Amino acid sequence: MRAFIALPVAADIQRLLGEGCRKLADAGGTGMRWVAPAQIHLTLKFLGDIDDAAAPAVSERLSAVAGRFSPWSARLHGLGAFPNPSSPRVVWAGIDDDGRSAAVQAEVEDALARIAIARESRPFAPHLTLGRRRPGGAFRRETLREISIEPAEFTIDRLVLFQSTLTPSGAVHREVSVHMLVARA
Repeated sequence: MRAFIALPVAADIQRLLGEGCRKLADAGGTGMRWVAPAQIHLTLKFLGDIDDAAAPAVSERLSAVAGRFSPWSARLHGLGAFPNPSSPRVVWAGIDDDGRSAAVQAEVEDALARIAIARESRPFAPHLTLGRRRPGGAFRRETLREISIEPAEFTIDRLVLFQSTLTPSGAVHREVSVHMLVARA
């Protein structure tokens, strides 16, 4: 199964970001494939194709990680693009959470390395992917300066192993295992 690990965001934040995607598309982002609001999440680690039999071991490790963290507040923090705003392949909304998502991501990497899942080589940059450039698609770089999103606050309270199935209309995500953040502060 094609899988990844993420921190889901609340439905009201997904709706707010979906509206942001519509504004970006209207302002010159028609060369992008925008993420459906219900699919917006904070990816911690993309696993790629893993054997279905590996999912229980991954879930067990995620449960242990989740037990070491309490829920926390995060805040939407501006728009940006990878690799850069001049030539965006990915448009994203930033997250300000005092480094907590980075701490969880580091723990996930450590936990999965113990079961022989390779570490991510790129540095972690917490963000919510809003859109990806279509092959041959264009995106006006000024759009990121012209459009803004509300700096809304939300709670991160769980860690999820997702299965991702690619379809012609985009990826469809299904929760494989959900791990509530339960550590006592």
